[in-house]
Amino acid sequence: MAQQNFPPLPFKYLKGQLLQAGLFGPQYLGMDTKTGEFIMCEEADKQATGSSKLDIAKLKELMDRKLKHPNLFEYVGVEETNDTIKIFGSYLPGGTMRNLVQNNGKLSEKLVVAFIKPVLLGMKVLSDHGVSYTVDLNNIWIDASGAIRLDYLNAAKAESAEKTSEPLDEKPLYKVAAGMAHGLSFLEKENDKAGEGTSLSNEDAPAGNSYLSTDALNFLHLVRFSESNNKLNLDELLEHPFLSSIDEDWQLVESEEYQELRGAQASVAESDPLDQPSQSKVERNVPNLQQPVSRLARDW
Repeated sequence: MAQQNFPPLPFKYLKGQLLQAGLFGPQYLGMDTKTGEFIMCEEADKQATGSSKLDIAKLKELMDRKLKHPNLFEYVGVEETNDTIKIFGSYLPGGTMRNLVQNNGKLSEKLVVAFIKPVLLGMKVLSDHGVSYTVDLNNIWIDASGAIRLDYLNAAKAESAEKTSEPLDEKPLYKVAAGMAHGLSFLEKENDKAGEGTSLSNEDAPAGNSYLSTDALNFLHLVRFSESNNKLNLDELLEHPFLSSIDEDWQLVESEEYQELRGAQASVAESDPLDQPSQSKVERNVPNLQQPVSRLARDW
């Protein structure tokens, strides 16, 4: 298989512990040996088939775009060998939106607004650059400041050789918004109904949606209707009253809702005797490359 001639990595790195399974292969913690900054590395097998198959030409095109935006996941380089593709990006200890909702249940409306608006902004950037991307709770990451970043790597997914006669009724953005507002149990019901050939609506949510405002319900209905009819308009959604329902002086990081999330997400990191002020960041972080994830110092 011909190599795509990715630019040389602008850094040297050390490989650490396994973090989780990624879209194309295992994701590992890494460290820039010059700065001591943690990075994340996803290793893709070039011979993989099925849903984990990476289209290397698409990846090259995606990386060549060098997309930069506060609400997009930052990729910092690709290393190709005869057998593997290693994709390097920022390490975001806040985890994914799915982790957040799974650990906390449905989010308050203020948090939904604070998180869904940057999702739409990130999607708009990708749309403006012609990137075909599927949004998902697993691909929405939270950085140390609480900012939202979309991981758009699934744009490099190889097309399946198996074509279906009918398009899948995925409604990905609706599932993201509904998952935040209603919780993961709502999405599980959605999947069950999809298997039965029917579709779940907001009325199927717990407690009859009594906890959601009219603007919130209207926003969810609009997203669901727009995606069902293939008429999703990001500009229209960004102008929706629901996304303007937060007081101008409300600040996410300083809010009680955010502080509660931080408390629920925080891992207790034990002090390490090697972590001394006189050490460089590289010296401090090398031992952490092999620490269990639960012991890594986290901003959440």
